[in-house]
Amino acid sequence: MRVSCVLSVLLTLLGCEQPEPQDPQDPPIWAGPGGHEVILAADLPPAPAEGRVVTAHTKVALEPAQARPAIIQPGSSFYFVTRLPEGLGKQMFLSLMHAQAPQLRFTLQSTTPLSLAGDQTQGSLVLRCPEEVPDGLYDLLLHGESTSYRVPRCVYVVRKPRSRFRIVHLSDMNIDDPSAPQFDDRIVEEVNVLAPEFILATGDFTDWSQTLNDPGGWDRTLAYLARFDAPVYVVCGDHDHNESYGRDVVNGAIGSIDYGEYHGLLLWDNAQHPLDTDQVKWIMEDLRNHRAGPFNFLVVHSDELALLDRLAGRTDLKQLVAETKLRMIVTGGHSDWDYLEFAEKLKELPDLHYVRTHQSSTCLRDRATGVSHYRVIEVEGEKISYVYPEDNPPGARRAQHSVPAGRIRVFYDRANDGSDTAVTATVQNALNQAFPDGRLWLRVAKATADRSRQPSVAGGTLLQCLDAGDFWLCRVGVDLPDKGGVRVRAATEGQLAAAPPVRLSLEGERNLRFTQQATPAGLVYFACTSPLALSLTNTGQESLVCRPIARLNGNQLSFDLTGDAKWPVELPPGQTATLNLRLTLGRVSAGPHLLQVFFLDDPLKRLTTFPVELAIAG
Repeated sequence: MRVSCVLSVLLTLLGCEQPEPQDPQDPPIWAGPGGHEVILAADLPPAPAEGRVVTAHTKVALEPAQARPAIIQPGSSFYFVTRLPEGLGKQMFLSLMHAQAPQLRFTLQSTTPLSLAGDQTQGSLVLRCPEEVPDGLYDLLLHGESTSYRVPRCVYVVRKPRSRFRIVHLSDMNIDDPSAPQFDDRIVEEVNVLAPEFILATGDFTDWSQTLNDPGGWDRTLAYLARFDAPVYVVCGDHDHNESYGRDVVNGAIGSIDYGEYHGLLLWDNAQHPLDTDQVKWIMEDLRNHRAGPFNFLVVHSDELALLDRLAGRTDLKQLVAETKLRMIVTGGHSDWDYLEFAEKLKELPDLHYVRTHQSSTCLRDRATGVSHYRVIEVEGEKISYVYPEDNPPGARRAQHSVPAGRIRVFYDRANDGSDTAVTATVQNALNQAFPDGRLWLRVAKATADRSRQPSVAGGTLLQCLDAGDFWLCRVGVDLPDKGGVRVRAATEGQLAAAPPVRLSLEGERNLRFTQQATPAGLVYFACTSPLALSLTNTGQESLVCRPIARLNGNQLSFDLTGDAKWPVELPPGQTATLNLRLTLGRVSAGPHLLQVFFLDDPLKRLTTFPVELAIAG
């Protein structure tokens, strides 16, 4: 029922006649330019030759589009709106191609005939995603007789949307400003490790596209955004080319995002195109139609919150926010919000979170620092958190801190290209925040003796294993500790080293209060006198010698080896030893941290972590 109603509205907006129901056995026919017929074929053809595939960031697919992907479940239907590109010939094949493994392709079947609009080059239909498509991010492939078109990262397949997940916000970039000549590669690597369910990108990607009337800035921007391993939702800034945005980049300048029961609106509000009356009316109506989920949110380029003024002029704003569960407005900007600007507009709306993020590039616009930032928004049910616990905030300035780029890195012991039967990755997190549920893609060659044998994984959790031909594509889950690192290995041959058979527990106070002290030479440090001990129990069948290492807030802790305590620790089977920790740190970052323990005897240095809270006395 919902598909039919929305399709009817879509075709009316496109100026198309509504199609009659179609026999699923009949191939849909497109009466293309010049009167020739283009048939949407039902069978998956061979992969097109590499030189005949054109990457189409814009113009070819308008819905779903790279800048506005579809989030779907296997077996569900979605809308496809396209301009018929050149070189397709008389047959067009539509398929999904896995963004990480192009070898994985799945035929898309239509449930309606193609309907044409305008000059007979724009059409729409409803496509069905096959049940067997694995979860993941997909490119859409339009395969023609002489040319094929690949629309990157425009379909995200997820069987069961989560209620605990991560969003990343990318703010203004203003590329081609003298202080920001290129997009920042570091953000891509870091965000891919953090594995958000989706990314919100709020415009001003390039600096001069609107001024120079250059729509080509969109292709440059989307080529960068195609490197992220998550669907990216784009809104238009005043520096971006506005005229082509709703025509060539997405199917209409305003839109929405639905992830499970979470609903968001993507708005067109910037200096080139301020919010208009029709958009305000649509926002109010849409929010009132989506009150059943955990919360709704708005995404907009302008950070001046004119939207609130316009809504307040038409309705009781406080009541609207409460009734429609509007919890968050994500805007563009050059600096993290300081809780002062626009505070008057927000003071009567305590449940509405205004989220503005520092430049996501090195551009030194306004109060930007020259270091790229991005924001991590953690969602758990109806709760959201999004302020990074800055280690050393500048001065006493209160701000809604975001994450500085450059502190999460991945190191591989060999090429991660599927050419070897084993690969090890080490992930460093130098940030003052732990991030559970990170992700890595590891590529492992198939075993020579048994090509059906899937890889074993140690140091992480194997979440997904896809057959990519000559290698296995493994999605591995990792939990990143604050100011530490994790190591994970995947292999199809040989045995992975087992973790030492030692059970660890932490005994003592978890709320640790440190006082500042100094050595006779004047070196400042911090010490805590609360008793805290590490207990080690040998759960194996043989005696062992182990060398535990404990870390906190980026510092290695020492053990009190007075009395009978020894290091390395000798443990007979079933026996327990206790090591008292000396809580001395070179610096203390107040707030939650993970006390991390690993063994030097373990080549993967697998972590056991214990949550603690740090504070500074006085």
